[in-house]
Amino acid sequence: GRRFTDNGWCGSWGNPEIYKFFLPRIKPGHRMLDLGYGLGRNSHRLSMAGVCVVGVDNSSDNFSNSLEIRNEAGINHSVVLSDGWEYLASHGRGFDYIFAIDLVLHLGKGIAIQKLEDLVSSMKRGAFLYVNVPSTLAPEYDFAKMCFPEVESDTFEMECGCSGSIKLEPVCFFKPFELESHLTRLGTKIRYIKLGGDYDDQPIKSCVITEKI
Repeated sequence: GRRFTDNGWCGSWGNPEIYKFFLPRIKPGHRMLDLGYGLGRNSHRLSMAGVCVVGVDNSSDNFSNSLEIRNEAGINHSVVLSDGWEYLASHGRGFDYIFAIDLVLHLGKGIAIQKLEDLVSSMKRGAFLYVNVPSTLAPEYDFAKMCFPEVESDTFEMECGCSGSIKLEPVCFFKPFELESHLTRLGTKIRYIKLGGDYDDQPIKSCVITEKI
């Protein structure tokens, strides 16, 4: 059956709280960069509201599957098959919104903090960044400490299937307000905080929207 209704993305797809934050702020001509685009579920609703979306994903499967979904929904996104961090470095400036959902977690903590700086550096004044990281308050953190080697502070080599096959990848966790502290230090103002999963079936994460000031 169809995965869309006239009102947008169905079922568990998309995050209503995020839409409530962004939709009143949208103006004609606004542009969004969705890093780690996946199937586009985080940006479809904003696109329907008039935002010009550029999605970036390094998975060829996501690239082809998202094309089918976009055609079904009648949504015109520009989607690029590329490494998100490389695209950010070369084309990441000038966007009004940057989504970096589940983009930072598969890095060591030190590199993750550096990448937060890269994200903020690419933002123009008044732009918004939505980013999330796994929380040390999540049960998965205690499980990781018991079952997987800690390769760096709060970073564990864990079995993950995000790239389509199960393999060992680093997963970094952030302590409460650690993410917010780094983003504030980098010259942004926190506008939204949620401690919980992006979706009902996901682990606890720190989800933050911050504005470049």
